[in-house]
Amino acid sequence: MIQFRYFSGLVLLCCMLGLRAQSVDNGILDLRQLGDDFSEVELDGDWFFYWNELVSPDSTDFSKAGLARFPGLWNHMEETGYSPEGYATYQLKVLINPDRKYAIYTPAVYSAYHFYINDELITSNGVVGDSEDNSSPHWIQLVEPIERGILKDTNVFTLQISNFRHSRGGPIDSIVFGKKSALLSYRNYLFTIDALLTGALIMGGLFFLGLFLFGRNHKSILYFSLFCMAFSYYIFGSGNYIMHWLFPDIPWIVTIKLEYATLYLVCILFTKYTYHTYPLDAPRLGDKIIIGVCLFFLAVAILLPPALFTRINQYFLIFIFGGIALGFYIYLTALLNKRIGAVYAFISTSMILLVLTLKNLHQFEIVDLPLFVLPAGYMVFFFLQSVTTSQQVALSWRRAKENAEASLQVKSDFLSTMSHEIRTPMNAVIGLTHHLLDSHPRNDQKNTLDILKFSSENLLRLINDVLDYSKLESGNLVLEESLLDLKSLGNNLVDGFATIAEEKKSKVVFKYDPELPTMFLGDGGRLTQVLSNLLNNAIKFTTDGKVTLSMTQEQRQPEGIFIRFAVEDTGIGISNHDKGKIFEKFNQANTSITRKYGGTGLGLAITKKILELQNVKIQLISELGKGSTFYFTQYFKIAKGFRKQVVRPSALVDPLKDKRVLLVEDNSVNVMVAKRFLEKWHCAIDIAENGLEALNQFEEDKYDLILMDLQMPEMDGYEATRQLRARGAVLPIIALTAAALSDVEKNILEAGLDDFVVKPFHPDHLYQKLIKYMVEK
Repeated sequence: MIQFRYFSGLVLLCCMLGLRAQSVDNGILDLRQLGDDFSEVELDGDWFFYWNELVSPDSTDFSKAGLARFPGLWNHMEETGYSPEGYATYQLKVLINPDRKYAIYTPAVYSAYHFYINDELITSNGVVGDSEDNSSPHWIQLVEPIERGILKDTNVFTLQISNFRHSRGGPIDSIVFGKKSALLSYRNYLFTIDALLTGALIMGGLFFLGLFLFGRNHKSILYFSLFCMAFSYYIFGSGNYIMHWLFPDIPWIVTIKLEYATLYLVCILFTKYTYHTYPLDAPRLGDKIIIGVCLFFLAVAILLPPALFTRINQYFLIFIFGGIALGFYIYLTALLNKRIGAVYAFISTSMILLVLTLKNLHQFEIVDLPLFVLPAGYMVFFFLQSVTTSQQVALSWRRAKENAEASLQVKSDFLSTMSHEIRTPMNAVIGLTHHLLDSHPRNDQKNTLDILKFSSENLLRLINDVLDYSKLESGNLVLEESLLDLKSLGNNLVDGFATIAEEKKSKVVFKYDPELPTMFLGDGGRLTQVLSNLLNNAIKFTTDGKVTLSMTQEQRQPEGIFIRFAVEDTGIGISNHDKGKIFEKFNQANTSITRKYGGTGLGLAITKKILELQNVKIQLISELGKGSTFYFTQYFKIAKGFRKQVVRPSALVDPLKDKRVLLVEDNSVNVMVAKRFLEKWHCAIDIAENGLEALNQFEEDKYDLILMDLQMPEMDGYEATRQLRARGAVLPIIALTAAALSDVEKNILEAGLDDFVVKPFHPDHLYQKLIKYMVEK
């Protein structure tokens, strides 16, 4: 970047130094002494001048001519101050070596010209005449070669100019004489700078417009994009007049109205941009005043002829200094108030204030304006303003991200709280249902209890689905690698769903590839969840049929195996039209299926997302009326060196008899449920309603195990456990929690608890935990 800056500066300097100012003295310019290295020269100085005369180009009598500084507007001539409307002739005697090849560069003048060398017309812009009716303005920069034979040792350069439609008359830029290649390079340099700036503004404007339309809909972005695109036309259609050169047939009246209208529009858009970028730092009514004045001048430019609106434009140029000063004040205030991007905005405004000051002084012919000032100033201004806008956009996106994360956290907290509040009564429902089923009910009572058990467990599954999907969307679902017995997992799943399948007169079959080992490393919990969702889905839509769970080896590698898991059913099937919808959240194949079979439509969506989290894609083969097969292939590492232990039942008939348990629980219903099971297993039980009571009741040798609720008044389970461990307690402490496990597991382990049981718990699950910590250990 630094090297490019130095290179650009060097090129620019060379372009500036390449133009030699050879002074014209009393209408005569002697170029005979120029050497072979001569490339171009500006024909500036005192030319012979004829006011309101169109002198013949072959006239060589200069006795009646006056002298006028060239270039210079007629209405700015110090002595006479001619009217801008009129016509005149400039002549120059040039002494030169005619044997070389030359060309002439002629800029636009106010407002038409014919340029002759001796009596040959070399180039022209518009039609020169002695009245408005027989003249026609046009602006274009031209480089024309001078054919051999036209130049002599002594030559007369004649420039005829007429102006009747603009408030400024005469030449304002230098005519350049020299080698054709040098002059073309000079003009192309001017055009290239404007073209690059125009292209950059258009691309930048479109970029920020895209941000506005497809991103954050902040009006400051919209106004900046429109400002860039409007200013791109002002660059393209004024100054070096590239548009006139590309489209020479566009009427002059159209181009000049567009030029001035764009100037006023640019000021309006930049004012709106500034006020929307720093609204708290901008004085009231300032924008309304500026926009009102700009709209007035805009209407004048559209409705009135150029001679009038160009005359009053000088007042606008004076007024706009006030607008720039206001912008300077706003950005300075924003800088002092430490607004985002204010540093760059302040620097850019200072830059454009300097550039426009120099430009206006040049318009009034007070100072000469180097070629690089305008494009360099514009580029710096737009770059820094783009940085300001980009910082505003970045801040907006950062705030949106923070708000989204806050909303996500609120949702997560809400779901976690609701999960806890729902699981607590569900613990009573499921626990008491199991207790009643173990109490040898009558057949009619057993049927009712089975329905109650199924419905409550189904409700619990729906709650877990909602929580899991929320975690998947927020990216908080964590995968864990542990020892995994695939064959046992499959058998347990099939056994668990067998009863549900029997109710629909179907059967569930498990097929395990004999080439597969049984022990792997992977997330057994998530695999169980995926296969459970697929089995539940298959059984739900299969009546009087068969559901098959299969695990097949696809590709074996030294460290692991790619295993194909498939759940195949002979149910209702899915049409090709509906296949894409079933993996969307809260969606099923159609509404009639939802009404008939029920469900939330979350199971398959969760399954798909869990697998995608592991870079696994679920596939579907289905035919309407014949059944479906959901399958996926997943890689699992082989658990090498592991030999499965055979679990033997305890030799004791009543292994928990007389085991002493302290139950710390504040909910009386949960106390009742847990107490009934503990009494059934012949445990000795003490109750504490919160952590503080547990500390007061605790004696090291009095209890074999503590069941600790986590959320309690006065002192929660975490703090109670910490204090117990601080006292030196080494007995097992098992958490009873209604919160989602992933939300509390880390805190459980950090607090010193040994294990956990998630409410609502299955009695067998609690029983196995008690056996593990009070019998097997």
